[in-house]
Amino acid sequence: MEKLDVFEIILTNMTGVYHDGDILEGQVILELNKPMQMRGIKLHYTGEASVHWSEKNTDNEDDMFTKQYDYTNTEKYFDEVVHFLTHEHSNHKHKLETGRHTFPFQYQLPLGLPSTFEDTNGHVRYLVSCTIDRPWKVDFKTWHPFTVTSYLDLNMKPNCMQRQTGTRWKQFCCLWCKSGPIEATFHINRQGYVPGEAIKLNAEISNSSNKKMKLSYVDLIMKKTFHATTLSKIEWTQIARCKHPSISSHSEDVWKGDELVIPPLPPSFLTGCKIIDINYVVQLSIEPSGPYSRLTIPLDIIIGSVPLACITEDHINTYLPSTDREALDFSEMSLTPSLRNDNSLSGGDKSVQTPVTQYKESFFGPVAVCSVSSSHNRGKKQYTPMYPYYDSQSIK
Repeated sequence: MEKLDVFEIILTNMTGVYHDGDILEGQVILELNKPMQMRGIKLHYTGEASVHWSEKNTDNEDDMFTKQYDYTNTEKYFDEVVHFLTHEHSNHKHKLETGRHTFPFQYQLPLGLPSTFEDTNGHVRYLVSCTIDRPWKVDFKTWHPFTVTSYLDLNMKPNCMQRQTGTRWKQFCCLWCKSGPIEATFHINRQGYVPGEAIKLNAEISNSSNKKMKLSYVDLIMKKTFHATTLSKIEWTQIARCKHPSISSHSEDVWKGDELVIPPLPPSFLTGCKIIDINYVVQLSIEPSGPYSRLTIPLDIIIGSVPLACITEDHINTYLPSTDREALDFSEMSLTPSLRNDNSLSGGDKSVQTPVTQYKESFFGPVAVCSVSSSHNRGKKQYTPMYPYYDSQSIK
């Protein structure tokens, strides 16, 4: 029978979401049904980025063997150890008696940390782990992942209010037939958004060809770039899609403000990380019938963690009486409303709600943080990062 009934890390912040510079605070809890001999208890704070993928190649045509090449890179943000009950270099044994034992801890996160990110090819991950060091026996270990979200304030990005437009055309004909082109213009009102917001999609599609277009659709796409020490790798992941039906030959279709809602995602760029880049694109695609390639129009967008103040101001102007609007000072609204615990602005005797920030589980779902199954490992096997998500009704 194991002597250890409970061995866990509990964070004071129940959401498990932090920003750089925050205090990570919690407790290590042990419950023993028998006394336990140990050298000590070690608490480990780690923040790191890692990339890894493999590629198989044949060096030349005569080579009968395929070689596998591994590409890796790492980046450390912090790596600190705290010892309970003993000094780092002491071999003195301690006997922890039967019952419940609590070890509180505090650690200030460094500044400039990138947001948590999880992918099969790489990650930015933050952990607090604890090890019971037992002489001549297998150590017990537990861990608790937590999310760090960096502030990407859209108000600090000069092009976020800029309208994004693209126009392209494509000819679907061969040498012996004549057919008009397919032409499209795609535009969105601005470049900057936050999760929870809806991107309003506008497009004019003119099918002057003799071909039927099977459908048109707009995708929200994440572009991920992983930088190993000797090679970089780019992957594209579809996040969300809006669709329109087929377009007959010599006819038109118009998108009039169709909405594509942004799910919980990490902010663009992954600022602070040098080995992983994140960018986002909304792309209009028109897919023809037959063996023809589609027409695509990509538009770059920025997904931030702090919404545009002027968008919030427009929302308040729409729903508040003019006397209340005059009492508000919108110059303060660019100061990251997500930092405010009450999510409100005060104007005179009035209190007005700013965009409501929630933290929701990542669109990508849970990831494995430990692949080793053992009765001595008590930490969470899976973990889902949390990202800021704004009430769509508070941002229009």
